[in-house]
Amino acid sequence: MQLPAHIQQVFFETLEGDMPIPAFETWLYANKELETILPPDDYFELIAYNYTTPFPRRDLHAMLLRATGMAAYETWRLRRKLVRTLQHDETLPQLLMSFYDMYYKGYFFLEYLGLQFGLRVEMGYYVHGERTPIAQQLKELAPLFPRLDLAINNTIGWLDDQKIVFSGERDEYDYPIYADHRTEEERR
Repeated sequence: MQLPAHIQQVFFETLEGDMPIPAFETWLYANKELETILPPDDYFELIAYNYTTPFPRRDLHAMLLRATGMAAYETWRLRRKLVRTLQHDETLPQLLMSFYDMYYKGYFFLEYLGLQFGLRVEMGYYVHGERTPIAQQLKELAPLFPRLDLAINNTIGWLDDQKIVFSGERDEYDYPIYADHRTEEERR
């Protein structure tokens, strides 16, 4: 059973650390809908959990992933990163380099983003042993924004249209397992 989007959003934000644990705990106790949505054992585990332990996120992470599913979380995280890229802010160079890294870690559908944009940033990131200033990196990337935005929007579309569907599992190389339903033209 898939959780409603507004519940998933809170769980995902908690997993990412965007929602502090005390805020999640307060939300959890105030939310009467969860009791009817979650399996009874999962609901009881969440409300009975000791949120004041020294490292509450570790065990909570497993409980929230069990409720949402790793595939949904992985899709949400990637989509969020893609949308963030469209803002062209100071995080853009790091985001593009992360697509390059992800491509080499088995997200092969990110080939174009990783090699055309991420690798370009990676290659120009350091000049003479010093990090290139963010403002200069953004200035150098600006002419690429139309192509970049098109590639980002295409990738978001693949996720939204379920042309890329994560299984939530990893293979023997720790690569994500996903179904790729793109057409040959989209793959090119």
